[in-house]
Amino acid sequence: MLLDRLQVKAARALLEIGVRELGEESGVNYNTISRFENGGSASIRTREALRETLELLGVQFVGDEHTEDVGVVLQRAELEDDE
Repeated sequence: MLLDRLQVKAARALLEIGVRELGEESGVNYNTISRFENGGSASIRTREALRETLELLGVQFVGDEHTEDVGVVLQRAELEDDE
């Protein structure tokens, strides 16, 4: 399943990070991330880099390829570390 723009935006919100921080972590220019989140296109390589980075930061992407439903979950271990 290919990462979509709303998943990136939701993942950043869950992690409480900005586009600049995600850009630094992923190696993707923050302008590219912002443009993608606002409806612009992004290459498969860019989407993969964002997905890998967000997963390393504790996000899990969920979805159903049959219904095209997608979502984002913050892994429980990340929540327990903050308590």
